[in-house]
Amino acid sequence: MAGRISAAFQQLPHVDTKLVSIDPQDYTTFQAPRWRRLSQPLESMYVARRKADPVVKASGFDALLVNTWELAVEFRELAKKMPTAIVVDAVPSTIDAAVRRRAGGGLKRRLAHELNQRSFGLVVPSIDYFLVKSTGCAQSLKQDFNVPDDRCIVTRAPQELELWRRPEEAEVATTPKLRLLFVGNDLVRKGGDFLIDLYKRQLSGNCVLTVVSTDPRLADVAPAEGLRLIPGLPREQLIPEFHRSDLFVFPTRQDYTPEVIAEALCSGLPCLIGDVDGAEDLIESGSNGYILSSDKSDTDWAAIICRLADHRDELNRMSVNARAFAERFLGLERFYETMRKVAEGLAAGKRRN
Repeated sequence: MAGRISAAFQQLPHVDTKLVSIDPQDYTTFQAPRWRRLSQPLESMYVARRKADPVVKASGFDALLVNTWELAVEFRELAKKMPTAIVVDAVPSTIDAAVRRRAGGGLKRRLAHELNQRSFGLVVPSIDYFLVKSTGCAQSLKQDFNVPDDRCIVTRAPQELELWRRPEEAEVATTPKLRLLFVGNDLVRKGGDFLIDLYKRQLSGNCVLTVVSTDPRLADVAPAEGLRLIPGLPREQLIPEFHRSDLFVFPTRQDYTPEVIAEALCSGLPCLIGDVDGAEDLIESGSNGYILSSDKSDTDWAAIICRLADHRDELNRMSVNARAFAERFLGLERFYETMRKVAEGLAAGKRRN
């Protein structure tokens, strides 16, 4: 998302940007105190502050844009002084709801949520625009933080459409076995373990499955006929895997408007996804895929997949709809236009005293 924001602003002749990006090596260069390392958000906030400080002190800025709610909290003093926008896929309340659904509650989770919610709530009044990836996130901002509608803009997950376009010569769903694809680096949180088990028990008769993941747990998966396990791929090699597949299956347990679903739709792949935040912003059930609620069993997942394997016209229709949905809602041009309006709004804002 940071790259897309930077590209959007580079197209605006009246906007001069300075991008401060946090890389993995920064956590070594700007090592946080031990107490900060007890919490990933606290550590990230410290590293971002240390890296950005020289830039902030050396240059004068007219507006601030941050990516993630944690950085909005860390740079709250700047947000009080100048027009500010924030890009988020989740806020403390939506994160807490997702974690509780997946792993339950407990005292530690409750205390962490209360701290995060209070910290974010203090900076919310200083933010002029909230660019959120899902309607669920926008709704949380309205209900929990009283953010007006005109300050919330739902971006979904913008993509470079031509990069993912399926070649005309790519094979449509006519092969004897349905070709399933899963891509996700956190194998358990993304539901890859569930899908592999489901494939071995109920789907191997009429499907083949490709799993792409950098998760080291992939090495422990026992082989099975028709199961391809790929330990990560660069994007230029990953895209053809989407084009060689018929259905993207993503039984994720915790997510926020998954980018990989948007990529699959741009590739013309219908999607089956767990009911996580942002799923309804990408999937129109029955049109370009299906959303399965958390109470659905493995049999329910298998039933939909097997039905699609037996009804290729429906699958091909959904494939056309997937690409059409991407062209309507996920193109970068749409996102760039949104960022242009935000930039104009920030430029028109008066510096706070």
